[in-house]
Amino acid sequence: MGIGCFSRLAAMGFRNRLHVAVGILLIAGACQNDATTGSGPDAFQRYEDAMSKLIKGSYTDAASAFEDIAGTTLSPLLSQLATLRLADSLFLDGRHAEAAEVYREFQEQYASSPDVPHAVYMRGLCYLRRMPEDHWVLPPAESREMTDVESAYEAFSWVIENRPDSFFAPRARIMLARTLERKCRHHLYVAAYYRREGNLAGVVQRLEQTLASDEAEMSRGHLTAGMSCGATADNLLWLGRTYREMRNAEGVARSLQAWERHQAAFPGREAVGTELRRMAAELAPEPPAGE
Repeated sequence: MGIGCFSRLAAMGFRNRLHVAVGILLIAGACQNDATTGSGPDAFQRYEDAMSKLIKGSYTDAASAFEDIAGTTLSPLLSQLATLRLADSLFLDGRHAEAAEVYREFQEQYASSPDVPHAVYMRGLCYLRRMPEDHWVLPPAESREMTDVESAYEAFSWVIENRPDSFFAPRARIMLARTLERKCRHHLYVAAYYRREGNLAGVVQRLEQTLASDEAEMSRGHLTAGMSCGATADNLLWLGRTYREMRNAEGVARSLQAWERHQAAFPGREAVGTELRRMAAELAPEPPAGE
């Protein structure tokens, strides 16, 4: 990568760190293709002109230019590059739904491309950007539609599992943890609603689901104990207390077992284990008379 490429990056002035990160990828891709030939100088000049628009922050104009190139060039390589840059331009222009669709098309059309991890990771970011955020005039974010959360989860998981050695895999792990936290917060929100409604069965169902989900992600290496939103000391205590209220000895015992699996992650919270053991003993069946 030449010095000229880095000077272009310095002039980009993207609005936040995410844009800078994406910008580095775009510049790297542009520089790696500076010497590409085979489709005529005019086609590649159009590509360079479109890259200049993208680098200057003219995302709408860049998207139009890349779309035109992708649809008219006879070069498979240039069509591939232009399609990916079209998606990047749409993303940086805040048109996340459109960008996600183009990234998906890129993955399907150019499945053998080394840029597929880029496309899938960025598709996950599109969904992440579309997730509802907390706002004082709206219901909590975790109470709202979860479709984008699930789509982001699928994209980041794909990168981790199918391209574990790629540049994007460690970044996908970080974003996956954020996505899993949102999924967990949704289940906890619903559990709290059931608690207010007196639906104890609904409470334990959601808490058990959250615990099982996070433990499954830990077994896949997607989460560590300290990153879990579901397997926390407070949630395990909540689960055990709810089972106790239901007089469900087996459920309390499962809560205690879960605590014993994860207690190393909760230094200073030994009182939770003590209370769970007390509740388990309280609900234990009485031994037969004479024993």
